[in-house]
Amino acid sequence: MRSVFAMVALAIFGLPVSGCSTMGPCVHTYRDAVLHVSAVVDSASSAGIDSVFITGVMVDGSSLPLYLALLADRHETGILLDGDTLRCGVPFSLGHSEGRWQVTLQARGYPLQTVAFDARYRTFHGGCPSYNDRGTTVVLRLSR
Repeated sequence: MRSVFAMVALAIFGLPVSGCSTMGPCVHTYRDAVLHVSAVVDSASSAGIDSVFITGVMVDGSSLPLYLALLADRHETGILLDGDTLRCGVPFSLGHSEGRWQVTLQARGYPLQTVAFDARYRTFHGGCPSYNDRGTTVVLRLSR
């Protein structure tokens, strides 16, 4: 009876039926954050700014909750979630959502402002399993 069941399962599903199977779910992973901020600089003097506070993130026009911006398979760096704000030491990395990013941020001595840029992965490996790797690096410029 067991061999008949195994043959039927193999014929219908293309799967061997035994006590052990190596088949599993097909998963997609992110081997890197999609966004790497290598520097934040003053737009007039190009002086470096060592930390910023992010209060809002939108990707392709949709608001991204700040805690979700951190879910890049633990590839985020230099960031602390503090209530409704991300405290970011520069440089920092975050996110895994590709698209047009709009980030609302400020730094000490600078007003709240929004900067926009595209963030994409340079590597996509399809198949099963699949993955994205090598995110976008940007330099953000703030005005006083």
